[in-house]
Amino acid sequence: MSQGTLFVNDFPRGIVAKRLVEFYNLDVKIESTSSPTFIKEFPLKRIPVFITSDGVKLQEMTPLSIYLANFISDKKVKAQLLSEGNILDQALQGKWMSLSNTDFFTCAANIFYMSVGNWQYYEELDEKFWKEVNAAASVFEERLSKNNYLVNDNITLADLITGVQWAFSFQHILGEEFRSKYPSIEPWVRRVIGEPILKEQFKDFKLLEKNCDSKFH
Repeated sequence: MSQGTLFVNDFPRGIVAKRLVEFYNLDVKIESTSSPTFIKEFPLKRIPVFITSDGVKLQEMTPLSIYLANFISDKKVKAQLLSEGNILDQALQGKWMSLSNTDFFTCAANIFYMSVGNWQYYEELDEKFWKEVNAAASVFEERLSKNNYLVNDNITLADLITGVQWAFSFQHILGEEFRSKYPSIEPWVRRVIGEPILKEQFKDFKLLEKNCDSKFH
């Protein structure tokens, strides 16, 4: 019996959840966000979302990805991704996923939306978002300048989730000028998206030359 249904699209926040299901052959159905069920049951339209076989609704990327990873049959892989048995590493995973998903990626996405005309451009907001992005980047740089991964010596779910967000940002938002200030982040991004679970998803990975909002400056 299926564990439930995952509703997802190609937006960065849904990539890891979808790839967990596909790569580890989890007993989970995948449906598009154009599904009538998604439209009816999830009015906030956030992705990814999940309905268990018992009808319980799960939302928000981080807890949902953790939930799905718990169904991985390979105990060694599951233990590594989730830092099983190490409560400090589990807390550190939460720290990095929260920092990336809120302080970093939300602000980076807002810069992107203004640059492509989805939102009206306001210089004050643009400056505020860049300040937040740079602050988050400095925290990542501090860690990655001395370590290959975010939590320990192995790749964890936190690396996958945050690495995808940084990879998308390096493709569409953050140009060479930004990346040069944080030289340890790009090598980490390439390690993460080079993992078998993500390699196909990012086979055409290409770095953005200029910041997406450079036309305003």
